[in-house]
Amino acid sequence: MQILPGHAALISELQTGVLAYNQSGTNFQLHVSGGFVEVNDDRVSVLAEIAERPEEIDVARAKLAREHTEKELSSWSGTEADFEKARAKLERSVVRLQLGTHSSAKA
Repeated sequence: MQILPGHAALISELQTGVLAYNQSGTNFQLHVSGGFVEVNDDRVSVLAEIAERPEEIDVARAKLAREHTEKELSSWSGTEADFEKARAKLERSVVRLQLGTHSSAKA
């Protein structure tokens, strides 16, 4: 979702992904997951359960988490609710890897 000046007011559930924002002419990115976003009067408020700057991401740990979860999902035999939790975990690890790897390539 892209939010530009004049965007209609809204409250929405925050999905796992990259939050990109501009502050004083500088672009920043965060890995976010869970929580809510509110847009009101050209102001955006984000309440995230997880928020990480790229330099805070342990790429090796994210890679291990992705590999472990992919293996777990490839031979799934649990409940649908547990499957959704594992799928969300995989999604978080993939986004963390993308953002963390991109950040370490710049350094």
